[in-house]
Amino acid sequence: MLTHYHTGHLVDGGWWNFTANGTSASITKTWSDLPIQIWYAVSAVYTFENGVIISDYDKFYINSTTGPDLLGYCSFPTFEATPAAVHSGDEVTLSWIMDGDVSDQVYLSLFSGWGTQYYFSSIENNDGTHTITLPSNMNPDEDYTIYVESAYNDARTTMCWKYGTIDILEDDENPVLDDIINQYLNSTDERPRISMWYGKVNQHNDAGTWMTDPDGTAGAGLNSQWGDDGWGDRKLEYCQRFWPDTVEIRNSAPEEIVFYTRGNTDAYLSVKPVWLCIQDTDGDGILDPEDEDDDGDGWPDIVEDICFSDSLDPTIEPIDLNEDGICDVLQNLLNGAGGSSGDGFCTSGTINGGLSGQSEYLEVIVVEMTGTSLQYIYDIQDTTEFNELYVDIEQGEPVSGLTNADFTGYSEYYDIFVSDSSGNFDSGGSYITIQAKTNLNTQNLGVGHNIDSIGLRDSEGNVLHATEITAFTLGTGLGPLNMDGRQEAILGPADQIPTAMGNGDASITVGFCPPESNSDSDEGGFLPGFSAISGLAALGAAMLIGRRRSE
Repeated sequence: MLTHYHTGHLVDGGWWNFTANGTSASITKTWSDLPIQIWYAVSAVYTFENGVIISDYDKFYINSTTGPDLLGYCSFPTFEATPAAVHSGDEVTLSWIMDGDVSDQVYLSLFSGWGTQYYFSSIENNDGTHTITLPSNMNPDEDYTIYVESAYNDARTTMCWKYGTIDILEDDENPVLDDIINQYLNSTDERPRISMWYGKVNQHNDAGTWMTDPDGTAGAGLNSQWGDDGWGDRKLEYCQRFWPDTVEIRNSAPEEIVFYTRGNTDAYLSVKPVWLCIQDTDGDGILDPEDEDDDGDGWPDIVEDICFSDSLDPTIEPIDLNEDGICDVLQNLLNGAGGSSGDGFCTSGTINGGLSGQSEYLEVIVVEMTGTSLQYIYDIQDTTEFNELYVDIEQGEPVSGLTNADFTGYSEYYDIFVSDSSGNFDSGGSYITIQAKTNLNTQNLGVGHNIDSIGLRDSEGNVLHATEITAFTLGTGLGPLNMDGRQEAILGPADQIPTAMGNGDASITVGFCPPESNSDSDEGGFLPGFSAISGLAALGAAMLIGRRRSE
């Protein structure tokens, strides 16, 4: 007896050919209940005995009319572990979003190296999140990989997958500093690159994820042998299929990649050569690997990477509210989380005299992020009715031409005002409320109300960021990755991770004093275990290692 397992796809019908114990068996299935070009996945178990099928198959349909033009049948645009830096024995939450042809289950795993030792491996329901407890014996010197893959009927399908990393901390290691460095050192390698393997479909890496060629025929053979399907001697042209501005190819270190046979059917994992697709992003005549500022925005790539910015997009720069040339992420690392305030500024979490009654901080700074980061500045001392902070606007429905919003995002209309801790307008209040209204029909992290940070700026440019959330209202369209609206993202300095409070009506109210702070408090100053020297040493170490692990 022989049992054959198969996963794959068909378009409205097809032939499945198998060989069992030397006997060929052909199976035809007509999917008459499906429209032309409907794609679906099949998980089949065929058991043969003396050349006769003695068991049937199991299949599941996927409601998709996208057809073969997509880059695969499904994708994981988001997959992350939080926190990304933890100690052995701590809990880690794996979170993901799956697009395209969504399966009922996913396969999750955590291992050192590539399969050297597994610490977790399980098929789970595809609900977008799963929490695990790490073993107590993990080695901080090892590299740890997290992995997600589509699954169905308690079996992996290899339809799509994504992986990332987590860092295991030493017992005495401070996770805050480590998070800053890991954001740079252990970030996903997003360099454009390709890989080829004779007899398999070519692969290309888009934004950190290896993807198979959607045509299912592009191979590593020569053009003279295979015509349009032969790319082995046309690697530069193959790069240009996906990155038209590629001007040169270079060898890179081999990588472990999942390749597919013709038609993107059977999957094979192997370590194969890789070629980088080199570009000149800012067009200054210096190719990106040699250019210290790829996008030409004035911020060196090494700094943008550490400051949670994008070194390949000139429209996205590190947030530097006091314009001193040090991004807020590093500024707060050196000066202390949440900034510091003068004596007598707060009592029991409330600003003494209210926001308008204090004199230390002069401006409210809001960073809204919809694709790019935009700053909005409001004068605290101007208490007239012309200052949006001191006027509560009852917004109408979000329609084209709406004029009473204090600031806007993508189809989002915001109202900002001074309030009490419950979010009620109070011109003498100590809190700030940001309301948003939108008629977007998006889901999960694509919903509205996207605030990256909010802070109070003094005359020296120092910024005290929000330290607590005192009230909130959630909108619609929330999903597994933002069930609480991702509220905490508004606290602390801007880091390119905004709130996602929901569509329709949503709001959040924040304060700027730790709840138990007072004039004798030691809040502010340097973080425990930190100093300016340690912060600068960490930055120096990152610069020595080299940007984006280009070596």
